[in-house]
Amino acid sequence: MKDTNSIDQEQKNKPKIFIRSAKDIYDTDYDEEQMLVDSLFPSTGLALLCGSFKCGKSFFIQLLGHCLTTQIDFLGKRINTRSHCLYLALEDTERRLKKRFQRMEIVPTDNLMISIIWSHFKKGLTDLRSYISLNPHINVILIDTLGMFTKFRDDAGYQADYDFMADLRGIAFEFRLLIVCTHHTRKLRDEHDVYNEISGSVATMAAADTILLLKRPRNSNEALLHCLSRDFEENILNIKFDTRCRWDIIGVYEPKFLSPERQNILDILVCFGELSPKQISEKIPRSKAKNISNLLNLMHKDGVVISGSKTGLWMASSTSSMDDSDIAETE
Repeated sequence: MKDTNSIDQEQKNKPKIFIRSAKDIYDTDYDEEQMLVDSLFPSTGLALLCGSFKCGKSFFIQLLGHCLTTQIDFLGKRINTRSHCLYLALEDTERRLKKRFQRMEIVPTDNLMISIIWSHFKKGLTDLRSYISLNPHINVILIDTLGMFTKFRDDAGYQADYDFMADLRGIAFEFRLLIVCTHHTRKLRDEHDVYNEISGSVATMAAADTILLLKRPRNSNEALLHCLSRDFEENILNIKFDTRCRWDIIGVYEPKFLSPERQNILDILVCFGELSPKQISEKIPRSKAKNISNLLNLMHKDGVVISGSKTGLWMASSTSSMDDSDIAETE
C-alpha cells in the first residue's frame, strides 16, 4: 500500500484542470497582447531565430540585445519598452563579443548582461529560473545557440523535443518575459515550405510562439527574413548586412508573380543553387535547354535571377528567393 506522503505527492503532481464554457470565454475581456518589437517580437513567449551556419545570426541577436536595452528601433521596427536582457553567448568568447560590438560601432549599456558559460539542458532551465527569480527586472533572455543550450541531451524525437521546448516556453510565460533562441537550418532545402528547413523535429517549431527564418545567399549582403507568429500576421522582410556589420531593413518583401514555367525554374535554382540551362532542363520533363535559356534571360531582366559565379550559370536573386547556402560570418 502507498503511504500518505506518496499519495499527497501524486496529488500535487496532477495538473490543475479548469473548464469554462465557450460563451464565458467569448464574453471575457482580455488585455491585448503587448508587442515588445512591433510586428517582430511579442513581450511574452518563445521565439526562434533560425538560419544556416555562419549567416549572421550572432550579429543579429547581439544587435537585438543592444537595441532592446537602449530602446533604439530594430530593423525599422519600434521597440515599445526599454528592456533588461540576459544574453547567453554560449559559442562565443568575451574577446569576440567585444570585437563584434566594435565592428557594429556600438557602446553597450549595463542593461545587457552577458554570460558565455551556462549549465546545459535540464540544469540550464533550473539555473535560468533561479537567475530570473533573483533578478525580476530581466524581461528578455537571448540564447545563442539552442543546440549548445541543450547539449548532453540523451533523448531524441518529436515528444522529447516538444517537452523541452514546452519547458523553455513555460519559463517565458511563468515570468512574463521573452526568450529568443538562435537555431540552425538543415543543408537540404525544401521547395514548398522554407520552415521545413529548420533543424530538428517539427516539435521544435510547434512549441515556439514566433519563428524568424534568416535566408541569406552566398556572397550577398542581402537576405530575406521570414516571420511567422501566433501574435502577428506572417510577413517577409528584405534586410541587409551593412558596412558596420549591422542588420538593417530594406523593406517589406513583395514576391513577383511568375508564370508556372518561370516559377518552376526559380524553385529549382533555390533548391539546387547555381545551374546551367542544360542542368535545369534535365530536371524539367520535356523541356529544352534553349527554351530554358530564353526564359532565364527574361527573368534576369525582371531581377528574378542573376548570373552565377561562372559563365553560363544562373542563380536566384536575393530579392526573389533566398538560397540557404553557407556563407562566412564576419568575426
